[in-house]
Amino acid sequence: MNIAKLSITVLLATATAFSSSAQTPAGSGRSELGLAKPTTQAQLQALLQGAMNGQSVMFDPTTSVTVSSTMTILVPDNPGNIFGNGLKIRSTINNGSDVLQFVGNAQSNSRNFIIQGINIHGGGYGGLASGNCFVINAPHSKGSIYRVMLRDIYTDSCGIHGVKITGDFFESTLDNIESENNNGDGLFIDHGADGGVISNVMIRSPNLSRNKGYGFHAARANSIDISQGSFITNGKGGLLGEHGIRTVDSVNCENSGLVCIDIPTSDYMTRLTGNNASSDGKTSVATPMRYTYRYNGPPANLIQSENYFTYYGSGTNNTAVRAP
Repeated sequence: MNIAKLSITVLLATATAFSSSAQTPAGSGRSELGLAKPTTQAQLQALLQGAMNGQSVMFDPTTSVTVSSTMTILVPDNPGNIFGNGLKIRSTINNGSDVLQFVGNAQSNSRNFIIQGINIHGGGYGGLASGNCFVINAPHSKGSIYRVMLRDIYTDSCGIHGVKITGDFFESTLDNIESENNNGDGLFIDHGADGGVISNVMIRSPNLSRNKGYGFHAARANSIDISQGSFITNGKGGLLGEHGIRTVDSVNCENSGLVCIDIPTSDYMTRLTGNNASSDGKTSVATPMRYTYRYNGPPANLIQSENYFTYYGSGTNNTAVRAP
C-alpha cells in the first residue's frame, strides 16, 4: 500500500512539473518541453556562457536567433556541454567581425566537453560582411582546450572562414563539420600567435565545399588526421597543408581547384592514402582540377598509396595523380 501511495505521489509530481513547463511563456527562453529556446541574442549568449560555466544546455530544435554583433563565450576550467539540436544562428553583422567565438579562459585547462548541432548563416548571400562564423581560440597563456568533441557544426555564407581553430587545441575530434559557400576557407586551423600549438586533431567525414578559398587549410599546424570527406568546387583547392598533414585518408575532391591535396612542404611525416580527385575537365571556379596531390616536401617525409584520379569529361584527359 505504501508503495502504491508513493507511485501515485511521483506521478502527480511529474504531471505538475510537466504542466508548469508547458505553461512557460514563449519569450522566457524555454520551450514547451523545457528545452532552451532563446529568442534574443542576449538570451542565447547567456545560455551558451552558462553551458561553458558548467551548466550544460540542450536547445529546442526549432530555435532560431538573429545576432547583430560578435558573441564571445569564455571557456573556463570544467566546462559543460552544448547540445544545439540544430540551433540556427543568423548573422546580420556587416563590419567583418566574427559571429560566435569560444575563447579559452582557464586557470589550468578546459577539457572533456561537447559542442554539437549548431548552424550558423553568415549573411553573405544577402550582401552582408561578417567575419569568421565559428571560432575556437585557445590562447597559450589561458590554459589549453583539449579532448573536445565538435559535432554537426554547419556554417555557410561567412565573410571569412566558416570554422576557424587556433592555439593550444589538443586531442580533439571534429565530426561532420559542414562548411560551404564562404568567402575564405571552409575550415582553417593554425597554431596560436602567442605560441599555442595544434596537436592530435582528428577530423572525420567533413563536407567542406563551394568555398572561395580552400575546403581545408592548415597553416603551420600538421598534427592532424583527416578521414573521408567531401571537397567540391572550392576556388583554390580541396586541402592545403602548408607544413604537411599527418594523414589524409579516403577523401574526394571534385572540380575543386587545380590540386585536390596540396603539400608545399612537410616538417614531419605526411601520409596520403586512398584519396580521389575527379573532374570533367571544364567545371571549375578558376582552374579545372588536374591532380590528386602535389607534394614538394622532403621525399622521406611522404607516404602515399592508392591515390587516384577519375576523369569523366569528353575532351583530352590531361590529368595525373601527382602534380609535377
